[in-house]
Amino acid sequence: MKKLFVQIIPTLFSLVLIFASCSKDDTSPSGDDSNTSTTNVSAGIKSYVSQNYAGYSIYEVEKEDWCKDQYTIKVGIQKGSQELHLIFDLNEKFVFKAIRIAEGQLPAAVSSNMSKLFAGYEVKDDNDVEELQYADGSKRYYVRLRKSSGGGGSDVRVMFQANGSVFCQRN
Repeated sequence: MKKLFVQIIPTLFSLVLIFASCSKDDTSPSGDDSNTSTTNVSAGIKSYVSQNYAGYSIYEVEKEDWCKDQYTIKVGIQKGSQELHLIFDLNEKFVFKAIRIAEGQLPAAVSSNMSKLFAGYEVKDDNDVEELQYADGSKRYYVRLRKSSGGGGSDVRVMFQANGSVFCQRN
């Protein structure tokens, strides 16, 4: 019994150390794993935020697929109750900022085309409509939809051009 105990304890201790050293905080925002750690935010992104969004703090950083393998680095920032997301390409060049808006604030062309193309779907919830403001001043709209009829909870994410045309979508 004592021999078995002496063999098991070191093995268990080793396993604890291995699992304790595998932390989400060790993942870089430009790595393959999506995470919300802020410990490895690059100096370039920190500098961009401090220069362009004084008083805001970074609360999340994750790699995200916005549409069909268009991976980006999403950086959540906040100042008091104000919150927005800054989107960078994988080389950390600013692409756009995403601001939550009400469904009623969508341009008429987007609302109309969304109703036609996605009949039977509805906006998933109040946080699922975003205006994407690009560095060149152009805008797109990102909407998360859920099938509301026919049973099932099929979700679709759609990025619309300002004129209402679909830029891309993913299920």
